[in-house]
Amino acid sequence: MNNKKTLLRKYLFVNMATVLITFLILSSMIFVFVLNYWKKQKEEILAENMHYISNIVSNNSYVENNNITWLNSDAVKIFMDTLSLNMKIDILVTDTQGNIIISSVYNKNDFSGGTIPQNITAKVFENQHSEMGDLGGIYKSNQYIMGKPVYSTYEKNTAIGIVFTVVNPESLVVFTMDLFKIFLFASVLALLVSFWTARKLSYSMVNPLREMSDAAVSISEGDFSKRVAISGEDELADLAKSFNNMAESLHISENVRRNFIANVSHELKTPMTTITGFVDGILDGVIEPKDTDKYLQIVSGEVKRLSRLVKKMLDLSKIDNDMVKLNITKVDLYKVLLSVLLSFESGIYEKNIDVRGLRGNKSAVIYADEDMIYQVIYNLIENAVKFTSYSGHINIDLIDNKSKDEYNLFIENSGNNIPSKDLKFVFDRFYKVDKSRSKDKNGMGLGLYIVKKIVLLHKGSIKVSVSGENLTTFILSLPKTKNKK
Repeated sequence: MNNKKTLLRKYLFVNMATVLITFLILSSMIFVFVLNYWKKQKEEILAENMHYISNIVSNNSYVENNNITWLNSDAVKIFMDTLSLNMKIDILVTDTQGNIIISSVYNKNDFSGGTIPQNITAKVFENQHSEMGDLGGIYKSNQYIMGKPVYSTYEKNTAIGIVFTVVNPESLVVFTMDLFKIFLFASVLALLVSFWTARKLSYSMVNPLREMSDAAVSISEGDFSKRVAISGEDELADLAKSFNNMAESLHISENVRRNFIANVSHELKTPMTTITGFVDGILDGVIEPKDTDKYLQIVSGEVKRLSRLVKKMLDLSKIDNDMVKLNITKVDLYKVLLSVLLSFESGIYEKNIDVRGLRGNKSAVIYADEDMIYQVIYNLIENAVKFTSYSGHINIDLIDNKSKDEYNLFIENSGNNIPSKDLKFVFDRFYKVDKSRSKDKNGMGLGLYIVKKIVLLHKGSIKVSVSGENLTTFILSLPKTKNKK
């Protein structure tokens, strides 16, 4: 794989970074919360035990001549030793001067003994005291210490000493490390699961895009057969469907373009060859003078044929470049229809076509560009005559649709139907339906495209339908009112 930053890499990086940051924030918050909760629980336990010991000391001693006199010091010592062993803490009882009177030491390795400094005892008498320290050199390393003054039960408000509870912070470190290991393991596991999930999801999202990219490259190189596999019903599936539709349209357009070039070449080459041959024959004397008029008429027909082709191409260019300006006037659709039908009289007679309809109509006035509407109806009638089978029929109905304030023109012809797969392409530029429908092989596929464009310029609509009885119907709708364009 090349070194460029692919979409998959970007998505994975962003996804993993988001998961990692979120997990770190969440883990940190939980870690701090659990740690503080543990410390708080330890403090509460130390304070509670210190309170019990303080009560026991207070109830089992009194001050006499500034000295503590014990009522039952052995019982106090036994209770302190038991508590120290069970709670894994050190318990120290001092007099008001900081001298240790009774001690139950669980952490013997760090305990040095001695007298607790006055500055610490003073803080304890001011308020219950807690700190991280060595208790004035009593311990070799820092311990977590809590101190509480002890007052005599027999002489109120008389301080008789201090109770210190001491815990080695190593348990806190061990707990912290255990907690860290748990979070580290959970983090790695979560990242692995997230990576696998993100990669799978990313691949499922990016792979169709890669396929589209590869297909687009193939299409740009002229291979229009590439398609993208469609799976699911999400947005990517919709995108894949749209891409395949676009590829199909491009494929059809490419075929149309090639056919158009071939048709144009043939359309231009055939009359030009005919014209050149006959003109050269007249100039060279090959054609006798008595036959000159005959062949000049053929030349004239070929020139007119070229002129029609050029006119269609010019009309197409104007429409595609939005250069058409409508000359809106009153137009009688009925009269236009009659005029167009008269121009096809010879073609209708040659194929013995039965023209039906229009008997009940007298006029159908709309506001439109008369020349363009004439061209629309001309192209539709030409199409109907061209594709109507011999001794077939053309049925024309002009209906006043008052509810929509428009006229609907129905032009139905018998003959081979347009294949259903071709219906949606009938009005496309340069598109030609299967040539087997007509003996005329020289159509350019521009007539119906121009028809649709002109109808849309007039805010109308046109559509085509087929039925099982070899009938094809074009339905033209044109508004009666003026076009405001």
